[in-house]
Amino acid sequence: MTTPIPDDKSCLLLVEGADDEAFFSQLVSRLNHPQASQLHIMTYGGKDQLSERLREYMRDPNFKHISRLGIVRDQDFNTHAFNSVLTHIRRANRRNTRKLPYPKYPRQLSIGYPQVAVLLLPSDDREGMLEDLVLDMVSEDPIMACVENYFCCLKEKQVDIQHNMDRLPKAKVRVFVNGKNVERKNSNRKEATRISLQYIFTARWWQEAFWDHVCLKQAKAFLSHLLAP
Repeated sequence: MTTPIPDDKSCLLLVEGADDEAFFSQLVSRLNHPQASQLHIMTYGGKDQLSERLREYMRDPNFKHISRLGIVRDQDFNTHAFNSVLTHIRRANRRNTRKLPYPKYPRQLSIGYPQVAVLLLPSDDREGMLEDLVLDMVSEDPIMACVENYFCCLKEKQVDIQHNMDRLPKAKVRVFVNGKNVERKNSNRKEATRISLQYIFTARWWQEAFWDHVCLKQAKAFLSHLLAP
């Protein structure tokens, strides 16, 4: 059973997991949008569970107050992520008194009620995941050169990186975070054991300037569009 939708929200953002929830919570707070308080972020537990979660949310009594619904999904690799989301919407609509409309393109609000929009990460035209976006955010950090050298070394040692591309972004984030946590002045003992994205956004070494990176332009525009009156 999903967590009930609060009765004072008009905008719902569905994300895959806890890392995404932490990321978008931080990103929304930096928009300083006048309607930000109307947005509620909920997880659906992974792309394979989206239709089931949608069905449950649509049956929530407070769903009638939701005028805009945003769905965030990783592009992943060799998948048709946007069409997959539409398929899950169709499945959720079956045997359901409420029906969700379909957006025609990513980031575009659908016609109907509630209006529905889909955001793909790291972007519409690029395969990957949230971790790719985070790696873009920290790309100017000096430690990233060490991270890239490490994976180049693995490749030279015949580690099959090319056929494990779906694991590479997460692996790079782990190496980067471990590098930042080596210095005790940058992290306490508790922080040094936490390398999930949901924890690093509040780590001592995380820089506010990371949230100004140009790679976030699409995600910020999506949220602003979702929150517009």
